[in-house]
Amino acid sequence: MLQFIIGSSGAGKSSDVFGRVISEAMECPDKTYLVIVPEQFTLQTQKELVLRHPNKGIMNIDVLSFLRLAFRVFEERGTKQGMVLEDMGKSLIVKKVLMEHKSELQYFAVNVNRQGFAEEMKSVLSELLQYGIKEEELEAMEQAAQMGTVPALSRKMHDIALVYRAFREFLAKRFITTEGIFDLLADEVENSEIVRDSVVVLDGFTGFTPSQYPLLRALLKYAQKVYVTVTMDREDAGKVIKQEGYNKHRLFYTGYKTMETLRRLAGEAGCEVEEACLLPEASVCVPYRFQQAPALAHLEKHLFRFRHTPFEEEPEALTLWNCTSPKEEVLGTVCEINRLVQNGLRYKDIAVVTGDVAGYGELLMRYFDEAGIPGFEDCKRGILGNPLVELLRSLLELSEGDFSYEKIFRWIKCPLSGIGDWDCDHIENYVLAYGIRGRSMWKKTWTRLPQKMRKKPSDDPAQQEAMERELNYQKEKLEKINAIRTRIMETIEPVLNVLQDKETTTGDRIRALRGYLVENKVEDCLDRMIQKLSEEETKNRRNRMLIKEYEQIFRQVEDIFARVEELLADDRLTVGQENG
Repeated sequence: MLQFIIGSSGAGKSSDVFGRVISEAMECPDKTYLVIVPEQFTLQTQKELVLRHPNKGIMNIDVLSFLRLAFRVFEERGTKQGMVLEDMGKSLIVKKVLMEHKSELQYFAVNVNRQGFAEEMKSVLSELLQYGIKEEELEAMEQAAQMGTVPALSRKMHDIALVYRAFREFLAKRFITTEGIFDLLADEVENSEIVRDSVVVLDGFTGFTPSQYPLLRALLKYAQKVYVTVTMDREDAGKVIKQEGYNKHRLFYTGYKTMETLRRLAGEAGCEVEEACLLPEASVCVPYRFQQAPALAHLEKHLFRFRHTPFEEEPEALTLWNCTSPKEEVLGTVCEINRLVQNGLRYKDIAVVTGDVAGYGELLMRYFDEAGIPGFEDCKRGILGNPLVELLRSLLELSEGDFSYEKIFRWIKCPLSGIGDWDCDHIENYVLAYGIRGRSMWKKTWTRLPQKMRKKPSDDPAQQEAMERELNYQKEKLEKINAIRTRIMETIEPVLNVLQDKETTTGDRIRALRGYLVENKVEDCLDRMIQKLSEEETKNRRNRMLIKEYEQIFRQVEDIFARVEELLADDRLTVGQENG
């Protein structure tokens, strides 16, 4: 049986369905209740259910995402599935496919080596997999584009179809994508005691992709009851419940499509559709979430609707500021946060939301530091400038060429290379002075003195003695420079020999890089950098972020190494492919 819980934002849809589940679960302790929410909401939902439950325990209620449900059922049934490919794995395989088929690409060939292109192509392929697009459909699109007036579109469709086909062929060997898990799970639901005759709640979803339809059909067929929460206001919900016409340009068209799709799937599964529950009740005109803030309730009801109705009262819960610059906005925000804290709120109760994190993030965190506000910026940071990542990338780049000045000193100047500032400065001056280039010259002992000496001896004994002292000093300096050169070559030659060998596999190269990190105690050097940052008296935001980054980076790099070994260990890629 399928039942929709419909209501506007904040009307209490989740609260209502959670109350039903808790009540039924207490009456039927032997029945399984599955609350399925998006991955990022599982912990919060579990916490809310535990707090709401009278016994503070949810023994027969499981909070899962679709993927967690899949792994739970596979474990129960002993299902054999290929290695699940997440985003990192997809990017690696897409990069490999692009490099292997570069000569066949008609439009994207020039973009293959550009940073971020493989990630964009991965996103395109993920969309195709989510919506169940077949290779034949892409080929039909390509042929249709050929008959049109935009030849570039035809070449784009040819390249996408080519990469999509090669990507799927690679997956067919021993991998499965997260999108493909739903088909496999749908086949196992019938015999799963976890799902069969259970009560299922789908909460927090704005819609479902075609790749999830087989699973939803199976849940509707074999579960005892399925609750689905849908966001929609009362006026539109009345039309949808009566199955009247609903224009696709209406505000809640996504919810309407979700309901229509689930009704169709229920009909295919032979599942009865129960009368929908509409929230809030007719006697309550204000949604539950906004009962203490009528201004926000009015805004929720009239925002993006035709025929605006003004709010007649003083909007205490809503304030608009008119500032002349981002700096003024930030300073006003800081003052408001301080006022709220003085009035009893806690910092963790306050959030600053912006659609321009790049423009406001740095300003906010700088003034938060000055005001003593413990701010946390929820955004991802690139790691290409991290010392460990730069060290590895410089090694890979160095193995592609023949020790050009730029490439060798990119590695030498890395903070984790082990070459100190004095050593770096003196050997760099020597290399620039004598134009040293090429690996063969770096392997030989350098014999020319760091500075030119007067060739003609002087008759003056004092000048002659000064020349001899200068000569001895230059020889000692040359010995030190040669010692630095030797140390550099002894450090990087073992790993470069492996990276430059065209017969070695990707797995061999990963092991060589890992061995380089262990042999040169790079992790210990990173720990010393973290310790130095921690001991500095000024604990500014940049230091705190660097400490967190450095603490995580080694583990992340090791995860990447492990993933590359799992996916491409036996392949023979060029260093350029691996570095990309």
